[in-house]
Amino acid sequence: MEGKNSPQDKGKLVYWIFMILGVGSLSAFNSFITADDFFEKYVGDRYSFWVAVVSNAGILPMMLLITLFGDRMSIRIRLLPSFAVLVGVLIAAPFVALVGEVKERMTLAFWLVQALIFISGLATGIVTSTVFSLSSLFPPVYTGAVMFGQGVVGLLVVVIRILTKLALTGESGMVTSTVLYFAIAGFINLLCIVGYFMLGCLPFSKFYMSQVKYTTPSPSTAPEVVVDPTMTVNPTSGLPLDDTEPLVQAAGVPAGEEAAPEDLNAIEIKLKMIGTGGMARHCKCCCGRLFASPAWRWLPTMGYYSTAVFLNFFVTLAIYPSMCVTIPPIAAWLQKDGWMPVLVILDFALLDFVGRLVPSFWVPYQRDSICLAVAIGRLIFVPLLVLSVNPRVIASDVAAFVIVGLMAVSNGLNGTITMMRAAEGLEPKHKGRAGAFNSFVLNIGIFLGSGLMLIISSL
Repeated sequence: MEGKNSPQDKGKLVYWIFMILGVGSLSAFNSFITADDFFEKYVGDRYSFWVAVVSNAGILPMMLLITLFGDRMSIRIRLLPSFAVLVGVLIAAPFVALVGEVKERMTLAFWLVQALIFISGLATGIVTSTVFSLSSLFPPVYTGAVMFGQGVVGLLVVVIRILTKLALTGESGMVTSTVLYFAIAGFINLLCIVGYFMLGCLPFSKFYMSQVKYTTPSPSTAPEVVVDPTMTVNPTSGLPLDDTEPLVQAAGVPAGEEAAPEDLNAIEIKLKMIGTGGMARHCKCCCGRLFASPAWRWLPTMGYYSTAVFLNFFVTLAIYPSMCVTIPPIAAWLQKDGWMPVLVILDFALLDFVGRLVPSFWVPYQRDSICLAVAIGRLIFVPLLVLSVNPRVIASDVAAFVIVGLMAVSNGLNGTITMMRAAEGLEPKHKGRAGAFNSFVLNIGIFLGSGLMLIISSL
């Protein structure tokens, strides 16, 4: 929902720009995953088990740096060179892999491709963290647009891969289709550069991007609100039972007026931050000093959301794509030309896309406890996928596609809702760092999940 006094997002142009930025932020990662048939042919079968780990080994350090120090560098300096690097890597990757045409050079080709994946991971870490940090300054639906875009790219790269695979057959056709496929992904990143420049020209985006500058009160004029952190809190409204007027006014509600639902959410966040301050006074460790810092006082308010984000994507990457693409097909036509893994990836990408799209129109739940419960419930997909591979207890192509589909739609839906709601209610000066932090936590889940699968596959 847009602010009461903000300009209108005419034609939802800013929404679509954030969607494109979401597409670009994961275009390289998804391209390397989806073209596993090409890379396995030229650099070896171990490729599919390394790609997610190596990519995230580059993504995570950059995300951590952006979370800690990103506010010291302009968004333009972070985004534009990173998108340019992604364009270069995507264009070069298929040609580098062709070094492995000669069998004696396959190992060299493998490590050269892994180096490109690592470089793309560094750039992706900067882009993803910065895009989420930027979208957090806007109403929650714009973070949803980024998540939606990341779902779009997952589906888009699979569709492009299937079309090029069908149109260009044989060994030479595989090479040509892969080069074309990666060139399209590079073009998407060029569109992201154009989209970022457009954000700086539109009144709606300029309004929210400037919020950090003019909504942060100066120390001399900011009202000091002192509330006892041990006070009794109403379990229904989340507000203290006595003397809530200072908090209502601090949330921007004029004296004597009733607080709207979004104002109550901001007040609840303030209560949590006040409680955090009280905790910090009794905690002498480094965490206490961190929570006492005004720049990080917001961190514990997102505990359930951040845990849900981590667990959601940890479960997914522990079984996708590595385990999902090894499900043995039963139908004869699925056994030909490597169609089973391609269609499994399409199944996941399509329903993950649907899950990410739904919150743009309807949010079925919002509470942090529900987000965490759904993330925990998704653990059931681990044994279900294991029993579909080895030992093969669930021997059905239909069951395999249903299990992967349910895992995908729950991943997209719960991940998007969690990322949308996590930073809502925080002061604008904290939202950017909170968005970067949650994207970092998300990718820790991806990294540890894919690392776990790599370990299991090597046993």
